[in-house]
Amino acid sequence: MTTDLMIRTYHGDFNWLEFCLQSTIRHASGFRNVVLVMDDADAAMVGPSYREKYKIVSTGTTWKDGYIQQMNDKLHGDLHSDADYIVHTDSDCVWTRDITPESLMEGGKPVWLMHPFGGDENPWPPIVLAALGFNSEYSFMRRHPFMVPRNIYKGYRDFMENRHQMPLRDYIISQPYRQFIEYESLGCWAFKHAHDAFVWKDQADFPTFVRQEWSWGGLTEEIQKELQQHC
Repeated sequence: MTTDLMIRTYHGDFNWLEFCLQSTIRHASGFRNVVLVMDDADAAMVGPSYREKYKIVSTGTTWKDGYIQQMNDKLHGDLHSDADYIVHTDSDCVWTRDITPESLMEGGKPVWLMHPFGGDENPWPPIVLAALGFNSEYSFMRRHPFMVPRNIYKGYRDFMENRHQMPLRDYIISQPYRQFIEYESLGCWAFKHAHDAFVWKDQADFPTFVRQEWSWGGLTEEIQKELQQHC
């Protein structure tokens, strides 16, 4: 079994990325590669020291809206890595405890976390319904990381292409301002159409491996000090 750790990043998050990677060196083992996926312009900014340690993958294109591009790139993870399993996390996440691919599996299957939707304030159900054509009572974007078998990506993309009569990337681009969400829709699809590929557990019943920040909020000196504890 081969497992790659994949981080879709961009230049605005490079300062966060350094903390993520330092915590990876300290806590993560058993992963074949750390794959850093970014668009062409950002990949050109990466120096030789990073290229020696990590696998740098350029997406070959730069979208006008980088936010939706990064969701599309994650959902094409199997095109950026030939590993049997891909573990996704973000630049603004740091590992807080030791982790291996097996830490994220039970009975030889990846664990996908879920939790019942609560209240009317959650924005994702109508967006997922528009994408998939069916509702779910569960949320599937609970916390990082997300471990995905490589065959799941194409199964999801084929479903989306058949439903919308266009490639996934075109569907994402065609949506009103940011009316798409990658992990919620992928998890919801898999729960219905690839249920046996995962072990489904409530978030309360599985360990937490990351501290997840919000990069748009800014990397303050206080946050840096807190993150350094895990690096």
